[in-house]
Amino acid sequence: MTAPETPPRTRRPARVSRWWWLAVPLVALAASAATPFGGWVQSFFFGTGVRWQEAYSALEAAETNLPRDPRERERLLIAWAQVEGEPPIGMTIGPRLHRAGTVARLRYETLDENGERLQKWEVRALVPTLGNGEGPFWREDCRRACAEELARAKGFRLRRSGEPGIAGEWVLRMPVGETFEMKPIALRTLDILDVSPHSVPLTSVRLGEASVPRPAKIFVTLVPSRDALPL
Repeated sequence: MTAPETPPRTRRPARVSRWWWLAVPLVALAASAATPFGGWVQSFFFGTGVRWQEAYSALEAAETNLPRDPRERERLLIAWAQVEGEPPIGMTIGPRLHRAGTVARLRYETLDENGERLQKWEVRALVPTLGNGEGPFWREDCRRACAEELARAKGFRLRRSGEPGIAGEWVLRMPVGETFEMKPIALRTLDILDVSPHSVPLTSVRLGEASVPRPAKIFVTLVPSRDALPL
């Protein structure tokens, strides 16, 4: 007697959840979370809608377009700085001591031909510079969402980069607390909170039979400060 044959098992079609269509956008959202766009999306739905981004990259500053090769990068940075002006006298031009995006506080002091102080002032500037009022980045109003995000993050909105008076590259390589002398030059500085610059013209005066510059000496110091922090 033979057993009856077992009928072949039929495969039932797999049930597909009606929510399957959510998988694609969720995966895409997860993949983009680490990108600037993903950060904007998260902020839009779960925050104020304001997107935070590293300023030098967002504005495509020269700082982010340098060659990857360290030697070539260093050569260009020094060459650009020398176009802006000479470094302070006696300052060793070593590697950067401070990162890009530092708000530096510099103290200046000028002396006349007799060694008497003419002026002494301080200036805060963002180095390297991102400009001072040029372009929509600086002119854009900080509206409600912007103000709310600044309050939430306990941030401060800069309206200008300021002008340190010397090339920002020298500032980034300057040791804190050490005073350097500068060649007599016409100086122009602009604090990040000031609207008008502080200008020191270079003139000349008669001293006996000779003509000497005024100011005769200029000293600059990168002073330690809570403001000298990376943004």
